[in-house]
Amino acid sequence: KETKNDFEYYMIMKEFVASVKDGHTNFYTPREVFKYSGNLPIQARMIEEKVIITKVKNDSLSKIGIKRGMQIVKINNLNVNEYAEKFVAPFVSASTQQDLLNRIYNYNLFYGLKDEAVELELKDRKGVIKNYVLSRKLKSKWSKEETISFDVINDNIGVLTIRNFYADDFTQSFDSLFKHIMNVDKLIIDIRKNDGGNSNKAHYVLKHLTDKPFYGSSWRSRKYIPAFISWNYDEEWYTQEATKKEVLEGDKFNKPVVLLIGVQTFSAAEDFTVAFKQMNRGKIIGQSTGGSTGNPIMFKFKDGSFARICTKEDFFANGEEFIGKGIEPDIYIKPTIVDFRNEKDIELLKAIEIMNTN
Repeated sequence: KETKNDFEYYMIMKEFVASVKDGHTNFYTPREVFKYSGNLPIQARMIEEKVIITKVKNDSLSKIGIKRGMQIVKINNLNVNEYAEKFVAPFVSASTQQDLLNRIYNYNLFYGLKDEAVELELKDRKGVIKNYVLSRKLKSKWSKEETISFDVINDNIGVLTIRNFYADDFTQSFDSLFKHIMNVDKLIIDIRKNDGGNSNKAHYVLKHLTDKPFYGSSWRSRKYIPAFISWNYDEEWYTQEATKKEVLEGDKFNKPVVLLIGVQTFSAAEDFTVAFKQMNRGKIIGQSTGGSTGNPIMFKFKDGSFARICTKEDFFANGEEFIGKGIEPDIYIKPTIVDFRNEKDIELLKAIEIMNTN
């Protein structure tokens, strides 16, 4: 009731839901809010405790000197981390610290009212400080990426990049690539920027990498029996042990495989990682995953806003927790600013090194 306008009201709703600290429990504003709110066409990430620009998605910004690899020092005259903690973090839903930082700096750092300018203090590669005043009315230039793609690099190593498990035609797309996958000697699967989708589609890929059944996640969900609550009974849970995923007919890729994961590996991509790890199919390289999966309930409000609430908690088949923690790689790779600026993919290079030494 104390909010002064619709925008403040919706931000309060975001803050309320974000307080649950769950990546699958979120509040979404109605579309009409887009008319007066916006973001800058800039993405960033934290590398070595510094906030580095990863993408500039408007040519007008590139023309005035804002480039990939620049460090964001201040926003609106506040240290960037102080600004993020005060004006961004309270409104972001996340289950882990690594996912929270990803969502703050990669997606939400510059969100606000379109009529309010954003003042940035940026440092270039040479250490030169420059100041810019930017408008949230600037539009983002989007480049469409394929849901799933396949490339062959040196020494006949295949790289299968899966960006999500949403697409209705996902299995058909994978099938069209699988004949090419079968021709390589080794395979790297890259799900570092995969934000999830349908876990059945994730398991479909894995069924082509083994001739043995494998296990997915075990899980539990609260039972809601109102009478039990009125009688102060202990809370009850429905629990399901990990189910066995049976293999498919046809050819299998039985050669060496390495999996690349990162902080943007989320939801169904984590279901993929859990099953891959339990299969002992190959090394996992990168950083800890987002640490959040579980089927959310979706519901809408009359004003066009909507929300979702996570309904289940997942585990490894042996009961080991990864929700709220993330799945750890076998080989942790810490990115550096120098490598990022030089466009050196150190996770991929490590995967190639392992492939060539085994």
